[in-house]
Amino acid sequence: MLTAIAVHQRTIDLALKRLKRLLEADRLQLDLKSGAQSPAPGLRSEPEQFELLPQD
Repeated sequence: MLTAIAVHQRTIDLALKRLKRLLEADRLQLDLKSGAQSPAPGLRSEPEQFELLPQD
């Protein structure tokens, strides 16, 4: 049971990290469209392609 919980927690952690990156990229795009400064070097203004999360 603990192994299953750990696997699902890892899946949740990965999903939250990806969601955070997508939301940040979306925010950056809105900032760019509204005339705000361009993103800092190394930051992307477009969402990255992401891999599928493991299924049950």
